[in-house]
Amino acid sequence: MLESKKFGMISLGCDKNRVDAERLLGILREKGYCVTDDISEANILIVNTCAFLESARKEAIGAVLDCDG
Repeated sequence: MLESKKFGMISLGCDKNRVDAERLLGILREKGYCVTDDISEANILIVNTCAFLESARKEAIGAVLDCDG
């Protein structure tokens, strides 16, 4: 595994977003990257969301700001 790049993901929104997130994490694993469920361990954090509704945009911005450490 490529330990130097540990990915974490926050998936917001609908079921389609969750399916897309699972597919992306599967691709990362296939490429040899380490994926963690603990976002505090992640070197790279992906926030998967949509921007269709204003409430979704606000939720995404809030999630990103909450992860800034």
